[in-house]
Amino acid sequence: MTHRFTTPAEQEIWIFSHLFRWLFFEETAAV
Repeated sequence: MTHRFTTPAEQEIWIFSHLFRWLFFEETAAV
């Protein structure tokens, strides 16, 4: 993975977005 972050906040947003997406798909798969 070669994604560069300009600010720590951008990294947090990227992490949370992927975490939320993973949780969302886990929820939909469980239904």
